[in-house]
Amino acid sequence: AGATASSIPSSSGSAAQVASSSSALQRHQYNPEDAENAYTLLGVLVHAGSAYGGHYYAFIKARSLDGKMQWLKYDDERVTRVTEQQAIHDNYGGRDPFKWWDSSGRDSIRSAYMLVYVRDREWARLCFPVAEADIPAAVREGLNAEQLEARRKRKEKEEELQYFHFRFITEADFQRFDEQQLHHDLILIDKPPVVKVKKLCTWAELKDVVARHTGISPAHQRLWRWNFRSNATVRPDTLVERIRSDGSPTPPQTVLPAVFPSFDSYCSHFQDKKPDIISLFVEHPSFDIRHLATAASSSAPSALPRGSAISPLPASIPGGGGGPVLLLLKTFRPS
Repeated sequence: AGATASSIPSSSGSAAQVASSSSALQRHQYNPEDAENAYTLLGVLVHAGSAYGGHYYAFIKARSLDGKMQWLKYDDERVTRVTEQQAIHDNYGGRDPFKWWDSSGRDSIRSAYMLVYVRDREWARLCFPVAEADIPAAVREGLNAEQLEARRKRKEKEEELQYFHFRFITEADFQRFDEQQLHHDLILIDKPPVVKVKKLCTWAELKDVVARHTGISPAHQRLWRWNFRSNATVRPDTLVERIRSDGSPTPPQTVLPAVFPSFDSYCSHFQDKKPDIISLFVEHPSFDIRHLATAASSSAPSALPRGSAISPLPASIPGGGGGPVLLLLKTFRPS
């Protein structure tokens, strides 16, 4: 209403502008026979996550050694072959209309945020096979070093899978008890050195290894497994000598995986998890349990009459099942 007559274009001028725009649009319309306007999708850059954080990776189309085109996924240091479905159709974000069976109502966390196209007539110039001589020397050396390190770790992991890892704790470790340092525990469980023993060894061979490291002969060893308790302390509570259901002693020729089955699980080469360590208390049963009270009272403070029992110990302990029972006594000496 406020426009002047001079500001309103004439009908003939408007028609000329529309015709000009239409002609320009027709010139730039896609023509499948026009090689100048033909493009091929080369790369899909994806963000998985949300606006608050996530993970980035890329899909790139490459030509394999046999000349076929294939999609590769580049995710940090890992490069894997994928399908076109995984590279393109799985990265639209939102609800996938083709997954009609998914009733969760959740949107996909994967969305392509950038697409890389290459003009078809430029494809041969930009996407060509790369020979080793085309790679800079510094990059080649870095790749070779990474491959050597990966092979070394794989070989090391394969060797680790052939061994059990033990720590042997003796009564001498209890004598080094430090109440302030241990905070009501018995020992520092990670102080004794780790000893590697082949999994194919027998129970008798393990006891020989224990003898070499502790000085306690196999005939005078009684081995107990340590239990990690909920209050972050450890206690020896499982007699390894008697793993059979009937309570009979472990046969000398029993192989170690039968004695420690929970530690014989498979570990992936690509897993950085350290091997589990089996901690054993090597008890030297030098006297009968019925003399324990007298021995304890004889080393108690002078205020306690020498030779008197701290508490009466029965000849057999209820619940012991007739097997050995391990009692841990702590005496406190006021300074």
